[in-house]
Amino acid sequence: MFVDPAANEAREAIVPVESAVLLAMHLGLRVAGYSGPAAKSEPRTGRGRRK
Repeated sequence: MFVDPAANEAREAIVPVESAVLLAMHLGLRVAGYSGPAAKSEPRTGRGRRK
């Protein structure tokens, strides 16, 4: 299977969502809803706490 649509000769092929997600994750992309929980961001420490 080619990722390049111009080189792929399969016409009107149906690709399941799971296959597309796995391919995207294999290529290093993060997919919302499939990549696990998002990492919690650390609080910013630039200015310090105001009193």
